[in-house]
Amino acid sequence: MKKDLVFILHTISTAVMIYGCLLLPSIIVSLLSREYSVVLTLSFIFIACGLFGWVGHTFFDNEIKKVSIRDCFMITILTWLVIIFLTTLPFYLCGNGYRYLDCLYDATAAWTTTGTAAIDVPTLPNGLQLFRSSCNWAGGMGIILLTLTFLPMRQFVGRNLAYAESPGPGFLKSNNTFRHTYRNLFMLYVSITAVQFILLLFSSALTPFEALLTALSNSSTSGLEHLNNGDIRYLPTYPKVIITIFACFVSLNVGSILYTVKGSFKTLFKNGENRFALIRILILTLIITGTLAIEHKIDGGILRSFGSTLMQVISFVSTAGYRISDESSWPFYSKILILVFMLIGACSLSTGGGIKIARTIIAGKTIHHNLSHVIHPRNVRLITYDSTVLRITTIQRANLYICVYFLIFSIGALLLTWELDIDEAFFMAATMLSNIGVSIDGPTDPSYITNLSGFSRLVLSFLMLAGKLEIYPVILLGFRSFWREEENA
Repeated sequence: MKKDLVFILHTISTAVMIYGCLLLPSIIVSLLSREYSVVLTLSFIFIACGLFGWVGHTFFDNEIKKVSIRDCFMITILTWLVIIFLTTLPFYLCGNGYRYLDCLYDATAAWTTTGTAAIDVPTLPNGLQLFRSSCNWAGGMGIILLTLTFLPMRQFVGRNLAYAESPGPGFLKSNNTFRHTYRNLFMLYVSITAVQFILLLFSSALTPFEALLTALSNSSTSGLEHLNNGDIRYLPTYPKVIITIFACFVSLNVGSILYTVKGSFKTLFKNGENRFALIRILILTLIITGTLAIEHKIDGGILRSFGSTLMQVISFVSTAGYRISDESSWPFYSKILILVFMLIGACSLSTGGGIKIARTIIAGKTIHHNLSHVIHPRNVRLITYDSTVLRITTIQRANLYICVYFLIFSIGALLLTWELDIDEAFFMAATMLSNIGVSIDGPTDPSYITNLSGFSRLVLSFLMLAGKLEIYPVILLGFRSFWREEENA
């Protein structure tokens, strides 16, 4: 068997074994909750995944020295498809009569950290609720990156695999080895989740179990479907503030957060992405609050309106995707602004989705550079990002990605018009491709999703997966040359 195929099977087998480990906490909770049918279902899947993963991990063990970009993209998309397929099984086999397309939709939403569901999550058994939130949490880290944490391999191989799963403008730069770096990221992710869980325990409005589910889901900007299907307007101020702060925090550049934890606090605000993210939140909140004040649509005072608007804006632009205040009274142009910033999304190297702010900044600087060159053709100016001169390939990849992103968005919206109105289709396509899940212009509750046709749900699932994997691994499957090894040598 060829070495590249062995390496692909080895990585997938390891991911399946890690997936099986995610079932253990859910099995324990199901036992404590006396959900014995769920225990049997999860235990069977746990044993099957453990055996298959261990056998594949052992039999296909091969320390590969070189891996092509083609193989990296193939590993990424195949691993994600296998894990999503496996995730449909606990929901489908638990005996509650869920339709397979609903299970597939929920599995895709869980792993892509999209705050939407076709199954009424609060009605799920406790074990399945924890399992879904665990998938949210693991999806925020990334299946491949999570696998790399437990899979010894050469440094440049791991870097290429991480780039295939999250092909941003550049992975985290560090003086440490790449393996040490992404293990630091993993520990930071665990720490953020643990701190949020502890703080939420002080809220009397949430049970310890709900606090755990909230910490797992919110740390990955996955929405809060276990709490009234993502509508948390009923919660008191304290848990709302904690949820909002952490949703904003994890949508920032994780590299700057890592350096901040190590003692360089100024790095958090020195990063251009973080400044852009925080400034746009403030500007959007001021615009919407000011408009509501002018139109006399404010109840409870200007400061209260500013606070509720701020929390809802953070929910949308961080791609966390939950309802924390009533945005129905917002003017239409405010919704258009939100739509634009939803598409831009969070920072690179964050758990949020969207185009990513770094690419948007690069695109803006490219436009400014080209316009300046038209006016002053003899001037030689370099495009920089955070005081670093960008390579032409980096600029081209960032701008190409934005073009492809809007192409996929337009095609997805066009396909959805087969069943939805044009404006509703565009908002839904933006919501799913940016991995938010909550539409600003309409409901996305389970009853709404299940009333859609199977075709529309498949389109939405495709958009969620394309948005999470940043499009390239998904669309490359449609190219014949991608499957021809001799053309990719």
